[in-house]
Amino acid sequence: MNHLPQLLFYGFGAAIIAASFFGIIELFKKHLTTNKKLALLTVLVGQFIFATFFIIILTVSQKQFTLNPQTLIIAFIAALIGSGATYLHLKAITIEDFSLTLPFLSFTFIFLVPVEFIFFKQVPSNLALIGIVVIIFGTFWLGSQEQKEKNLKWRLGKGSQIMILVAFLYSIWGNLDKAGTLSSSSLGYLLWLNIIIIIFYLIIYQFSRNSKNLSSNLWLGLKNNWLWFLIIGFINSLAAWLLMNAYSTILVNYTISIKRTGLLIPIILGSLLFKEKNLLKRLPGILMMLSGAVIIVIFG
Repeated sequence: MNHLPQLLFYGFGAAIIAASFFGIIELFKKHLTTNKKLALLTVLVGQFIFATFFIIILTVSQKQFTLNPQTLIIAFIAALIGSGATYLHLKAITIEDFSLTLPFLSFTFIFLVPVEFIFFKQVPSNLALIGIVVIIFGTFWLGSQEQKEKNLKWRLGKGSQIMILVAFLYSIWGNLDKAGTLSSSSLGYLLWLNIIIIIFYLIIYQFSRNSKNLSSNLWLGLKNNWLWFLIIGFINSLAAWLLMNAYSTILVNYTISIKRTGLLIPIILGSLLFKEKNLLKRLPGILMMLSGAVIIVIFG
């Protein structure tokens, strides 16, 4: 019983809880962009502003505030990649069903294979290659289902294509997060990461066309939906903290793999809450892609 907090807030326990929270956040954010018709940047700025508020509280209470050049440099690079990846992620799930976008995050593990070979000279095992093949088969399955549903020639939909790019960016971002966490502390790094991401998004707002209208829409959207953002910010800050704790104690591959299993929550509930269709027809492809990711992590 004395080890329960350590099991929940570090290692695999932290990764599992974080995965569940991140899956729930997907539902909230899609509700704001599709049902509430909020702009993508409004949702993201609201998410990170409220999350940062709770992260500040956690950082002060845990006495983990840090200020060193290495952490700031890593946080800056991670925020540059992460802000773009997060925006594209939200765009993908807004224009397409969860079941046609989120499974493609399994490509993160395919992208990690050449990265590990280039930087660490690690050659993937035969089972890891089988996992890659399984993911590709799952991709073909989902692609064929989308082709039948939308009368497309053989190609993936726009949301699926965007999510593959997001998977590549996430493969880089995850390793930067681990480096940032090890350079200081989980909360100390996370605080700077969130602050810099907010700055990036506000700069984009400022230099966008019709910036005055965008600015007024931003603050109006935050004001009218503050309770949603409060909930998202609280869950996101807690999930991000747990994820950083997991990065600091177990391998990045394991952490990302567990995080991806949480995607089953929005994929399944999306059919109920957002009237997404054909889940059962797409399910074999979804399970193949998630299974392939697990094979790569466990045996790769």
